[in-house]
Amino acid sequence: MRTKCLFLVLILLTSVASAQPIHVTADAFQNMTITPDPNTYGTLSETSLTVSSFAFEISFQGTTWGMLDYMRYVSNSFGCCLVAPVTLPGGALIVGVELEACDDSATGAVIGNLLRCPVPGGSCILTGPQVSTGDANVPGCGTFRANISPGQTVDNLANSYMVQVGNNGDLSGNARFRSVRIYYKLQVSQPPGSATFTDVPTTHLFYQYIEALAAAGITSGCGGGNYCPDAPVTRGQMAVFLAKALGLHWAP
Repeated sequence: MRTKCLFLVLILLTSVASAQPIHVTADAFQNMTITPDPNTYGTLSETSLTVSSFAFEISFQGTTWGMLDYMRYVSNSFGCCLVAPVTLPGGALIVGVELEACDDSATGAVIGNLLRCPVPGGSCILTGPQVSTGDANVPGCGTFRANISPGQTVDNLANSYMVQVGNNGDLSGNARFRSVRIYYKLQVSQPPGSATFTDVPTTHLFYQYIEALAAAGITSGCGGGNYCPDAPVTRGQMAVFLAKALGLHWAP
């Protein structure tokens, strides 16, 4: 029995040693412009949501697809289409859509559409401009971005969101994609029409931000219907603000 086990182990080791490694050519991404990873928090910096090509499903029954260098493309149906869900936090401001793709075709292009689909069962609407590698260009591998201006605020209660990608004009794999990135910024919610605290009227410099804290349940003020905007904050009060804002807790 020990001899048989040793024989099996030797076979496995020999198979691994003789397996062909995966090679990526040195100039495979020579045309790519790398965008630095944006910050996750704050209202000024962009945050990116990356949707891998392997998260996509076919849009229509009978659609076929292929893969090259871990990039996907549609191989029939005029290059249309693959689709994937987009999950973003409510209130986020979508500011751009980007393809990570390779376009070695003089006749085709990779194109992407960000779609907003109203609830319930409404027709999906193009959100922002279409992003493309360019129909007549042969740009090679890179990142291709389309900005959305003005930005679109995510409303998950009234809509669902998805991204659709196809390769029009070339079904051979010369136009293919690896991922789609959705760029967004966090926002402070718009203030209500009437004030929550008697000492923070709608004309107060910090009205919008104090109302956002109150609406999020981070503060209930200092008592008596007031917020006391000019009072100092103790370390204990700071702990309450931070713990509630970040959802800090001990694991059960």
